[in-house]
Amino acid sequence: METAELTVSNLTGNNLQIMIKPCEDETNIFIKQADLYPGRYVVIPVTHACIDAQAIDNDGKIIGTQTRLRLPPEVKWVIY
Repeated sequence: METAELTVSNLTGNNLQIMIKPCEDETNIFIKQADLYPGRYVVIPVTHACIDAQAIDNDGKIIGTQTRLRLPPEVKWVIY
């Protein structure tokens, strides 16, 4: 599969970590992809056709999730 892109924007006032895993991964282990600072965005290359994603704050709290994202096309996720 060709590489697709997940673009994540952080409109919160907190630093976030963006984590992803392939949909078919039953272990539920997410891998850190990026640190994302307030007011910034990050583009994450994705080689899987389907992913689950989480945004985690500095306290380890999950503040956003996306499940079963189908890629490509490119996906944009804005976190408020």
